[in-house]
Amino acid sequence: MKNNNEQFTLIALDSSSSDQSAHYLSRFQHLMNSLQHFNDSNACVDYITNVKNEKILLIISVEHTQMIPTIYLIHQIYAIYIFNLNQCEPTNEDILQYRKVRGHFGTINELVKQIEYDKKCIASNLLTVNIFPECTQGSYSMGDQTGNRNMQEATFMYSQIIRNIFINENYKDTDKNEMIEFFREQYNGNKTELEKIDRFVREYTNERAIYWYTIDGFLYRTINKALRTQDIFTLYHLRYFIKDLHLELKKYHSKQHSNSSQETFVVYRGLGLPRDEFEKLKPDHLISFSEFLSTSKNRQLAEIYVQRGFDDMESILFEIELNYRIPTSTPFADISEQSQFDLEEEILLSMGSVFRIRSLTVTSEKNWNIKLIQTSDEDQQLKLLYQWLDQAIFQVKHLYTKLGSLMLFIYDYDKAEFFLRKVMSQPDFNGDIEKIGATSSIFGEIYFHQNKYEQAILLYQKTIELFEQYPDKSVPSTIQKCYTGLSEICLEEKQYVKALEYSQKSLDIILSDDYMKTIDLLLATRYNNIGHIYYKLGNVERALNYIQKALDYTKSLPSNLPIVSRIFCNLAMTYEQHADYPQSEMYWRKGLEHHLKSMPNNTDATSYLFQAVAINLSDHKKYKEAIEYLKKSLAICKNQGQHALSCCYKNLAIAYHGLEDFQQGAEYLQKAIDIAHTLTNIDLGTMYTDSGNNYYQAKNYEQALVSYSKALEFSQPNAQLAIKIKIFMIYTMQDESNRALEYYELHIKSHMTEVNLNDDILIHYYIGVNYYHLKDNDQALKYLKMAQELVLPNKSDVSLKTFLTDILKKIGSIYVRRDQWSEAATHYAQLLEYHPTAEIYMNIGLIDIKRENFKNGIENLRKASELAKAAGDLSILTIVTKYIESYSRKLN
Repeated sequence: MKNNNEQFTLIALDSSSSDQSAHYLSRFQHLMNSLQHFNDSNACVDYITNVKNEKILLIISVEHTQMIPTIYLIHQIYAIYIFNLNQCEPTNEDILQYRKVRGHFGTINELVKQIEYDKKCIASNLLTVNIFPECTQGSYSMGDQTGNRNMQEATFMYSQIIRNIFINENYKDTDKNEMIEFFREQYNGNKTELEKIDRFVREYTNERAIYWYTIDGFLYRTINKALRTQDIFTLYHLRYFIKDLHLELKKYHSKQHSNSSQETFVVYRGLGLPRDEFEKLKPDHLISFSEFLSTSKNRQLAEIYVQRGFDDMESILFEIELNYRIPTSTPFADISEQSQFDLEEEILLSMGSVFRIRSLTVTSEKNWNIKLIQTSDEDQQLKLLYQWLDQAIFQVKHLYTKLGSLMLFIYDYDKAEFFLRKVMSQPDFNGDIEKIGATSSIFGEIYFHQNKYEQAILLYQKTIELFEQYPDKSVPSTIQKCYTGLSEICLEEKQYVKALEYSQKSLDIILSDDYMKTIDLLLATRYNNIGHIYYKLGNVERALNYIQKALDYTKSLPSNLPIVSRIFCNLAMTYEQHADYPQSEMYWRKGLEHHLKSMPNNTDATSYLFQAVAINLSDHKKYKEAIEYLKKSLAICKNQGQHALSCCYKNLAIAYHGLEDFQQGAEYLQKAIDIAHTLTNIDLGTMYTDSGNNYYQAKNYEQALVSYSKALEFSQPNAQLAIKIKIFMIYTMQDESNRALEYYELHIKSHMTEVNLNDDILIHYYIGVNYYHLKDNDQALKYLKMAQELVLPNKSDVSLKTFLTDILKKIGSIYVRRDQWSEAATHYAQLLEYHPTAEIYMNIGLIDIKRENFKNGIENLRKASELAKAAGDLSILTIVTKYIESYSRKLN
């Protein structure tokens, strides 16, 4: 699917020829750039459901209207237009009752006019509204809105940082030219917009930024979508114009303030807000807008956009009080004189405006009037974070390095690579040893996180060698970063001792450098790394000691740094290893809570943490809560890599399996497997084994066999024996004893020295069971007694007691078959130690009667009767009652 940098996509579904559709679709090119045509309804729906960030306007011909009830609820679709191109078929009037259906149109001019009007109305609703209480310190809970609030705070915080980077840079004509080439590429083939771009090249000056922004075209459409979605690539290409527009607003803000007798005035903005977002709006909460915010002094004009509501939306009129006296980094200005439209009394606010909600009232038209007052955007946490970033990673001259460092900081490695390659393309790069070393070490980190370990090792080693070759150019901070990177790779490759050596080298370099040893973040990071290595080595005491030191160093840092979350997660894993499960769960939750407050929340890291908490909950049988967290992860995974999505589906399967909802478990596991087949470096053998286990527990043995057979196909040799034992057990469960014994002889017997105790007991037991089913009593007795001998030394193990009772039952049954009553009685009597049930007392009583020991027999049958009554076992109760009555008479 071609990338669409605008906010809309126009789709036509009809049976016309390509030439006919191309003719009438060309009439819409002045309104939007993304135009799609389909003849096939299934292909059309597939395309729509894959759209992520655009709003779809759907033109549908009369012959396809029967599908409207089916597609009506697809959230990407904002409006539907029925177009009778050939005016040959009537429209079903019932279809026109659906609110998204704008009407039936018989001419192209009517259709263009309606879409033009609707597009403007819809555009007014496409604002990113961030809502959160003033207090930024909260805890994450699945049961309230705090988690969403934390997510919005973190996302808003980083959008402000990116904005500050762009507006504080100095740009040249080359930056402008890069923007123009970007637009030419995006609008290739769109004659209307390409003509506007050519005019922009001829006429644009910095002073005309506001005018060009107000033209409905390539600039306005692209900027607003990029700010709404925080598309860093597009924002990067628009940086030249974004700064110009911001500075022009700042200039007019200052000028108008000087010329105004009023310190405050009111502006209005109409908006349709989804109900779930609207419900978060409360008095005294803060609200911010990511985009450049267009407002009007004219209340009636703003109300036009309130009156056009959409499904599941509340119609809102924001009444905003602006105040020149409040210090702000988001200036506002009356742009009526600079705008293409001079009648709108438009006040434009720069991106990232922040307000406080004063009140919410419902009007007589059942719309909402919400009063906002301007507030300072000097958020203390944001200010501290930006100061720290400026000190730690922004002490570089070039924009590309700043953006690359920021992307690396927030774990967006693909974008970090993009910007660092820009650094390498600079003319002065090859002659700067320090810059080469720094860039190589960062690329090493990127390759590490992309699982390209060989490339990462090569870059780290080359960087160390480079500084050894030029000691006067050596940069200790870069060298210690290389040793840290090498340590992380060794950690992933389970070379823990070597990982510890490299990490200690890194720490020694930091402690020997007068500047670095004062940077608490570096010390916190290294101590945390070393603590994690000790966790991997199984040295819990040392691990906790180092990780706690790391946590102590964070006390001097801004509380919204990501390292704190990583420390909490390491503590969680270490306490779990120490079997302190309450502490482990607490730190997993704290790690997730802190991450949601400190990082953009649409990344793999967020998805991983949701899953980590969920896995912890599943391990302790809190399956329902685990599923809630996994569904949060799933919502993020769907927009991230397929590997994360496959893992999430697998963990959902495990949780549903724990709830004994085997059907849901099987469905999610199949989704995981389907994705896994498209990936490399994923363990398909384990997935198929999990699938087999799910079907096995659900007693769906045929499907279990299919899954286990696939597992053998993809598993490593050391994992295959366990799978073969499962297959052997299934044949036993299916009463295919000959097949089970044959499978044992061919695939398991030669590996018996490799099995653990539980499997050794299980195999001997099931061999005995199979011979029992075949009525080969000698062989059955031989293997069951072998299983018994293996269990007895470990009979205190609760998990083995079930084996022992089953073994004794089967041995007792064999002796009954042989009429060896004494031996049978001995084994059943042993069973009473472990499993005193009505069935056992009945069997002992019946053996006594067979041996003509009627008194003991009746006594044991009466005990069986009492237990059967208590258990409600009518079958056994009927049998023992009959025998008691019969043999009591004989005894008398």
